[in-house]
Amino acid sequence: MLKNFFSRSRAVFSIGAVAVIVTIAIAAVILFLGHENGGSWGSVWGSAEEVTLEELPPEARKTLALIKSGGPFPYRQDGVRYRNSSKKLPIKRRGYYRSFIVPTPGVKGLGKRRIVAGAGKEDDYRKSGEYWYTSDEYGVLHRIREEGRKGAR
Repeated sequence: MLKNFFSRSRAVFSIGAVAVIVTIAIAAVILFLGHENGGSWGSVWGSAEEVTLEELPPEARKTLALIKSGGPFPYRQDGVRYRNSSKKLPIKRRGYYRSFIVPTPGVKGLGKRRIVAGAGKEDDYRKSGEYWYTSDEYGVLHRIREEGRKGAR
């Protein structure tokens, strides 16, 4: 009876050990892929495409210009902290990202379009060059690529 117990315990231990090893291997792959891409957003789960200024709707270009000039902003919700809880953007300190509403013609209320701005190295949203656009309320965030900043991350 004791012999049976130990043989079953070894089998359970072996399965548990394999599960731990597989979990560690998966975590290592995820960390490696994230590191390989500079830890950038979407580096593991599939990156969204960049969007150029010309590809943005005119309302988004106007909102971006307001962000860069420091306002005034038309909505009281403009500039609220974006928590990045879904980890779609690079992991940064609390309060690093701010969200700004992009008006949607023909839609009552705030709509789903937003620009998220990162504070950057100088802690200044106006000059950071870190801007993302979403048309589906943060479902997919597209990095805004500005001319002269091509490839900048």
